[in-house]
Amino acid sequence: MAELEMQEYEQLNRNKETTYDVIKVDKGTIEMNHLVIQSWSQFFKNVLLILIVSLFSAGVVSIVTYFTICAQLEQKLADIDRKLAKIEKKNMTKLQETDNKENTYLDNNTMCYNGKSWQRLNDSKSCVCAAGFLGKQCEYSDGKDTSFMVVFHEGVRSPMPTILVASESTARLSVLYFNNNTNQSITIDKNNTEYILSTSVLPSDGIHMVGVEIHSDVKINVYGFLNGDRGSEGYLSMPMKFASTKYIIPTLTAFTAGYGFKNLLALLPIYQNTAVRTLITASKPVFVVSGNQCNYAVQLQISKGGCQPFIELILPTDQLDNIFITPHISTRLNNTVRIQTANSTKLNVKFGNRNISKTLKAREYWDFYYNTTSFIFASNDILVMSYPHGLEGGKGDPFMMTIPGVNQYLYEYDFAVPTGFDSFISITVKRNSIDGVLLDGEFPNITSVLNISEGRIHYSTFSVPISDGAHHIEHRGKVRFGLWVYGNRFYDVYGYPAGLAYKIYH
Repeated sequence: MAELEMQEYEQLNRNKETTYDVIKVDKGTIEMNHLVIQSWSQFFKNVLLILIVSLFSAGVVSIVTYFTICAQLEQKLADIDRKLAKIEKKNMTKLQETDNKENTYLDNNTMCYNGKSWQRLNDSKSCVCAAGFLGKQCEYSDGKDTSFMVVFHEGVRSPMPTILVASESTARLSVLYFNNNTNQSITIDKNNTEYILSTSVLPSDGIHMVGVEIHSDVKINVYGFLNGDRGSEGYLSMPMKFASTKYIIPTLTAFTAGYGFKNLLALLPIYQNTAVRTLITASKPVFVVSGNQCNYAVQLQISKGGCQPFIELILPTDQLDNIFITPHISTRLNNTVRIQTANSTKLNVKFGNRNISKTLKAREYWDFYYNTTSFIFASNDILVMSYPHGLEGGKGDPFMMTIPGVNQYLYEYDFAVPTGFDSFISITVKRNSIDGVLLDGEFPNITSVLNISEGRIHYSTFSVPISDGAHHIEHRGKVRFGLWVYGNRFYDVYGYPAGLAYKIYH
């Protein structure tokens, strides 16, 4: 029994030692594994830290490199723009981005105007317009031409009848007087844009054969201009080939001081008085100039400035449009706009916070006031005239100015500014294209902009001062924009559109 117990005791000791050895081995294994895990953990931490530092360093370098490259590219692009502007100004070249193409895809049956005739588009995807034409189908002319007529209605204070001529190059003109059939030859260039006509072109009461016919050896723009002491005004003349047989007259009511001043109408080459809302039809094409002998633009009790002659060449009914944006007129906070219809028309007019819908019958008109800018949409083509109000202290009188439609905008203009005025130009352009305008090869200094939107139509309008003489303005992206020229002096003023696109018909 004692021997058995001794054997059991020894067996227990052996088991205890064995268990202890196993425990020691397990403990060592655990300690070894712990050391291995710690080593791998530290390794991964080191690797992760290295990756983070590397990525951060690479990011910093990339960001610095990116901004450095962008800054260099922007500087190079700015340098290129300045160099291109100087080249264009020096060499009188036309560096065009799209080579006279309208970026609109058309079907194969579309007719394109090539400057002389209409041709089918066939396999092309867009019309390629000849020089001087624009539009999806090249259906508009830029208005530069070689034959014009100029006539004036009866003015006040004996103004000097004058023509202003804008041309890219020296122009040799032949000026034919209607009243005595005499012809004069003159030369116009960028340093000499004005020519004073004989006072025989100014009519008196009744019917007279007065005015001039102008022919040039190069394409030009022509403006009729009355230059008088407190009695100036001007208008954009229309090429003879666009004379037509139907006109609607928008003449504003003659707000005068009871001196008997008349609403006036001049039909080239016949002159006579007229009434408001006159519809003119003719068996042959004629030109129509209309306005007032003298007008305050508004009722006398609220008028400012002096009484001013109004004169504008009236667009025929086949040269009207249906979308208009009235421009910002520098120094003029108050303006009257007249909408004149040839046919029954639905109107939508937006100005300020107001949105007005109206229906006008054929030959009806509607006047509204605005002080910033306005948007006009019509279901049929209409005629739009602006009458900026006069200024206090003799700083400028009221005047009359045609508002071409959005579809009548051009992407470049050659225009002339008369001497002796503090003059401005107003520009209306798509909002995202303001920075593409180049005036005489330089970017104009734009200090403030007015924006107007209607649906997907977003436009901006602004004004900048302009010097006397000849100027060229264009959009480097060939975006079409509206342009008006006007100026003030003591109890005097003038204003006219710089140019417009005329429709070409089959």
